[in-house]
Amino acid sequence: MVQRVLRKSTYDYYVVCDGGKDKRGCYGSYHIYRDDKIVVEESQYNYPALSTNNEAEYMALIRALERLLQVKGSHTNILVISDSELMVNQLLGYFAVRADRLILLHGTAKELLNQSDSWYLIHVPRKVIERILGH
Repeated sequence: MVQRVLRKSTYDYYVVCDGGKDKRGCYGSYHIYRDDKIVVEESQYNYPALSTNNEAEYMALIRALERLLQVKGSHTNILVISDSELMVNQLLGYFAVRADRLILLHGTAKELLNQSDSWYLIHVPRKVIERILGH
């Protein structure tokens, strides 16, 4: 007989983030979870310096990571959940960063991620993000 052992997750925090662009401009939002409880929640419109959906995706992640470092500090394990296939694959090193406007944002996000003990990103369908963040 095979027994299944439930173990505590290897991640201390989960960051669910999303960015986009609509008629009001670029926006971003995120939730930071510890276990099943929201630790931080933020939605923000009006990123005037941004012009694309991909830039907004990176900015939402950057703001979430900056906030997590304020709340927790650098010694933590993070799982980032995003519907941005481009951002996830760029940060994992599978896709090159070619757009000039994304190079700085990519570098900032990578620097913030590397301040944690360990991190990983996963791409999920848009519907999952809508269910979690409500948009």
